[in-house]
Amino acid sequence: MAGSNASGKPQFPTLNSDQGEIRLLEIKPGETQSPIECRYHTMNLNRLDRAYEALSYVWGAFDENSAHPLSIDNGVIQITPALLEAIKHLRYSYTSRYLWIDAICINQSGDNEKTQQVNMMGQIYTRCDQAIVWMGHLDTVTAADALALLRWLAGKQDKPWWLGDPNRCRVVGKALLIFMELPWWIRIWTVQEAILPPRAMFLWGHLTIGRTTLFKASDSFFGDAPPMVPYEIHAERGISCLTAALRGLSFTRNEPPIQLLFRWRFRQATDRRDKVYGLIGFRSDLSLPTVKSCDYTIDARTLFKRVTADLIRLDYGLFPLIGRRGELADLGKTEHFPSWAIDWAEPKDRKTICSNFWSHQTCWQTYCFTPDAGLLGLGGGLRMIGDDTLCLNGLLVDKVAVVESSHSDRSASRHGSGLKRVYQVVERWEEVVERFQTERPGALRRGWIRELCCLAAGKFKQDCPDDHLVMADFIGEMIQEQCLFVTEGGKFGIGPRNTEPGHEVWVVGGSRFPFLLKPIKPLEGTSMGGPNMTFVADCLVYGIMYGEAVRGREGEQVVFKLH
Repeated sequence: MAGSNASGKPQFPTLNSDQGEIRLLEIKPGETQSPIECRYHTMNLNRLDRAYEALSYVWGAFDENSAHPLSIDNGVIQITPALLEAIKHLRYSYTSRYLWIDAICINQSGDNEKTQQVNMMGQIYTRCDQAIVWMGHLDTVTAADALALLRWLAGKQDKPWWLGDPNRCRVVGKALLIFMELPWWIRIWTVQEAILPPRAMFLWGHLTIGRTTLFKASDSFFGDAPPMVPYEIHAERGISCLTAALRGLSFTRNEPPIQLLFRWRFRQATDRRDKVYGLIGFRSDLSLPTVKSCDYTIDARTLFKRVTADLIRLDYGLFPLIGRRGELADLGKTEHFPSWAIDWAEPKDRKTICSNFWSHQTCWQTYCFTPDAGLLGLGGGLRMIGDDTLCLNGLLVDKVAVVESSHSDRSASRHGSGLKRVYQVVERWEEVVERFQTERPGALRRGWIRELCCLAAGKFKQDCPDDHLVMADFIGEMIQEQCLFVTEGGKFGIGPRNTEPGHEVWVVGGSRFPFLLKPIKPLEGTSMGGPNMTFVADCLVYGIMYGEAVRGREGEQVVFKLH
């Protein structure tokens, strides 16, 4: 049992994290309007001498003006309205309830304890009786119908009679969308909180639905006979949000670290370090070479640098750097954050420049590009100078001369057949070619029109099959949101919207995409020779994607420093 200090705050019972000890909160019984009283207990996870439930919820912003007092032992702590609401709802009338609640059971002001306890969260959620997922207040009267729809999709109840009523279906569709847009679905920690517990019950106001039911409802759309759900429900997007969220959670159980980190990058965390720590701790196979566990004594810059370098080490190549479209998140604006490192706090401006890792991964896997054929890769391990500089092998191909405007109209290339979209893309690029011909008359080679059309269609070699599905995906994912550039030697390429004249095209050992790099002056204190560069993005350049730029020039590769 804990006491209280002079300030009236309860004292945390001492924990021995090395022995698997955690704190539990006993919520003493009481009626709805009676004051809430709680008590701390310590428990050894290795012995499990007390059954408990783990609470999963959204913290909410802490504001002293809106905080509420909670009595624990002989003291009082201030908690957020969201947590108070959950505790009120979960309190039993006649018996105590034992919960593990991260905000209360971990001393959030002690980095060492926080590190130790967060490293145990996988065990805490795995060994609880069940997780209680508190979704918040119920603010729609049609919520019961929305959950009834999910139970029907999961095969848990008969088909609702109102599915034949378009107006009611439309209202139910909106209620389902409200459920899927609740803040719980965008919190980073809820990924493992949704997966690890042996059971999980979702509470939405007075309504409940089981985790198994949600997964079965989502999976019903991917079987041989998907359910016939009225258009009015589909049109509100709740179904698509459900399948995206639940399928993502299913993939998360087994996918590699790079996919896992990018999949949930959009989710929010109060502490940006949790964009990593909230994901790597709940699978034993996700230990990175230098980031084996949570450590709140290091800052986010150091953590993100180490994670990016570790992903490169695990890949034995530069696959983790693909898909960057010129994004510049908060850490990227500081002089001490390397250009190659991934800031896992997602860029705020997602509409104009945002990582598109998934489409680049598809392109990587579909085309099996080998621009670095013959260059020394990373098979011998990643070489670094300190924590900030990568030492890589590469070959300079050319320098960017002109670039398409990042504000050019892309709407026309989003519709129509594959060939029509190719024509619209080339038409969009006409101004770029004219500008290049004006600035560098005679620099374009014979056959440049065919090369430009092949680039727009995703045909990078003569024997590339005429796959219209591949063409459509390539145009939609790789061409539409990027910019055409032309190099000084007349090569056509596509890169992100932050591509600029003067950026250099490099083939780099260990990467199946060429890179756009920016030369910089040597940094003070760096003695190793070779060019000094910063990373801009990967790119696609017609005529070099299968080693054409390297053949016969292998001896010209250099070691360069990527800062």
